[in-house]
Amino acid sequence: MKSYYNKGEANAILSGIARWRNGVHGAIDTTGTFPSNTTLERIEVFINTILSAEDREAIRLNDTDKKVFSWFVHNLKSAEKRAEYQRALDMDVDINALERVIRGK
Repeated sequence: MKSYYNKGEANAILSGIARWRNGVHGAIDTTGTFPSNTTLERIEVFINTILSAEDREAIRLNDTDKKVFSWFVHNLKSAEKRAEYQRALDMDVDINALERVIRGK
């Protein structure tokens, strides 16, 4: 199985995802925020420059996530939170799937 360890900024991305999950940047299930902007920027570059086309497709948001995120974009009161969900929609990346792809799982 293919692994992206040590390719581009894979390890920095994994570290950013781990910090997000552990609450340094606020885990989604506790505060409703996303990984830091720095991590998101690294993810965008990584996806566009390192991942294969097949793996890019494997990490896309599923239809349910897209609908839920769209609902949040249109219904949350906080402009900051709406912007986070809009960015997630624009990136079209399932962070959990990206982590699995990087790790080769």
